[in-house]
Amino acid sequence: MRGVRPSGALCGLVICVSIGSAVTTARADDAAEPAPAFDPHYVPRLIGLGVGFGLYLSSETFAKNTLSPDHCRWCTPPGFDRSVHDHLVWGNAKQADTLSGVTAFALTPLVAIGTVLGSAFQHAERAKLFADDLLTVAEAGVYGQLVVQVLKFSVARQRPYAFDHSGVYAPGTEDNVSFVSGHSALAFSLATAAGSVAERRHLWYAPAVWAVGLGLATTTAYLRIAADKHYLSDVIAGGAIGAAAGLGLPRLLPGLPEGVTVVPSPGGLAVVGGF
Repeated sequence: MRGVRPSGALCGLVICVSIGSAVTTARADDAAEPAPAFDPHYVPRLIGLGVGFGLYLSSETFAKNTLSPDHCRWCTPPGFDRSVHDHLVWGNAKQADTLSGVTAFALTPLVAIGTVLGSAFQHAERAKLFADDLLTVAEAGVYGQLVVQVLKFSVARQRPYAFDHSGVYAPGTEDNVSFVSGHSALAFSLATAAGSVAERRHLWYAPAVWAVGLGLATTTAYLRIAADKHYLSDVIAGGAIGAAAGLGLPRLLPGLPEGVTVVPSPGGLAVVGGF
């Protein structure tokens, strides 16, 4: 994969989550109470995120040669994929590849992180909200990519440049991992997670977050076809996986209700509060 690496963007999100979760206090003004030093309900989520990111990172580095299929199982594209690809592929495919890396792994994460920062500074418990929202965005990105990796290595679809023998890219481990598009999945997961956070925090600029995020994600999907790396069905499937992660996780993992706290107990953790 050329241009900006996916591991760099995901690593940045995981590092930001760790920093945000470790912030000790936050005040809205002089009269506000400080936020807790660390909310224990983050622990299982951070562990899961760390394990997920480790699995993803290993699949993109030392384990990639072992996991990548040597031969395609899905080699011949259907007619609609072939037609769309032929109309959208650029003469300078490598330039489109680089640009898709910028939109997916630089610009879209910036929109997501900017949304989280903007949300945090409009509320009293800034550190807690920053950690909770950024953790949610990072989970959407990482878990979506794990689904992508499983599909890529199991489906073993041949990339367009390998099918056409275009010579744009040198043969390698990337030749038979076309389905699904990881760039598209990441862009849509971060864009929809950021939009969900903006709505959950009732940010006045939530419509702009949705518009800019989804615009960048759609541009990324288009550029992956223009780069001769994917077919239309690859980017649609990748976008659907990303959107499912970005829309679903903020609703499945919204944090604890007000007045409910997780505290240490002899057997581990306990949930206390009024129900």
